[in-house]
Amino acid sequence: MQKLSAVTAAIKDEASSESEEEDEGDMMPEDPDNPMWQLYDVVKNTTNNGGYALSEPFWRLPSKRYYSDYYHEIRNPVSLLQIRNKLAKGSYGTISEVAGDLNVMFENAKKYNRPESRLYKVFLTLSF
Repeated sequence: MQKLSAVTAAIKDEASSESEEEDEGDMMPEDPDNPMWQLYDVVKNTTNNGGYALSEPFWRLPSKRYYSDYYHEIRNPVSLLQIRNKLAKGSYGTISEVAGDLNVMFENAKKYNRPESRLYKVFLTLSF
């Protein structure tokens, strides 16, 4: 079975994952002086020469409707929105924990996508 390139994997399903829903309660504002937020912002705001946000496919988890195989193959799905929510709730104790979730997100993309796909190549650009 041939997988679709997950460039469109970020298509939002009408029933988005509960783990990605924003909860305004107990949220800390972004802190531009906090290294954890700085790391998140660098990954989220990196663009290519044309101004396209390379992180866009990582903002939300892939649609469960269109990419159900993703959830069979990937045991620990992670999106930038989930990382942002954890940052805002103060769930990370160290910058290494933030980097760890970012690496899981990138490794998931590497595992799920074909090496010739655009998303796989974006992973190579953004990973650290």
